[in-house]
Amino acid sequence: MKPLITIGCKTDHGGIVAETDPSFQIEGKPVHLEGMKHFCPKCKKVVSAVSLGKSFLVVGSKTIIMAGDKTTCGATFLPQQSLVVRDAGSGSGKGNATSSSFVANKKYSGQYQLINELDGQPYKNLKYIITYDDGHTVEGITNEDGMTEKLADRDQPNTITIQTAEDEGW
Repeated sequence: MKPLITIGCKTDHGGIVAETDPSFQIEGKPVHLEGMKHFCPKCKKVVSAVSLGKSFLVVGSKTIIMAGDKTTCGATFLPQQSLVVRDAGSGSGKGNATSSSFVANKKYSGQYQLINELDGQPYKNLKYIITYDDGHTVEGITNEDGMTEKLADRDQPNTITIQTAEDEGW
C-alpha cells in the first residue's frame, strides 16, 4: 500500500511539495497532482511530478501522486501520512459478486474545507449554502478549521455549488 502525497512531503533529492490542489485533502492537507512542479535542490531546477499509477485516483483530469512516484529529474516522492493509501498492484484481478455488490450500494457524501486563496487560511465561522444540482440546499457555518458539516449520504454523486456570505449576491 502506498500513501498519497500531500503538501509538505519531500523527495529523496530534498525537494518539498508546495504546489497542491485544495479540492482533495487528507487530514486537511491538499494533494499533489501529476504535472505539478517544485524545485529540486539536488538538480537545481524546477521539475514536474510524474505518476506511475495513471488514472487510479484523479482530481480534475490529473492523477494524484503517491509515494514512489517520480519527478522529471528522477527523484522519488516520500510520504508524510498513511491515512489514505492505495494498492500499488497492476489492477489485473478477477471481479466477484461481493465487490460488485459493494459498488452498487455505494453512498456519496462529503465535507469541505473552505480556504482563503489569498492567505491560505481556513474561513472560520463563515456562513455558507451548499446547493446540489437537484436544487436541495444545506445551510451552515464553518467550524474553527473552516470545515462545512458532513453532507448526508446520497445514492448518486452530485455536482454542488458552495456560496458563502463573502460572495456577491448573498
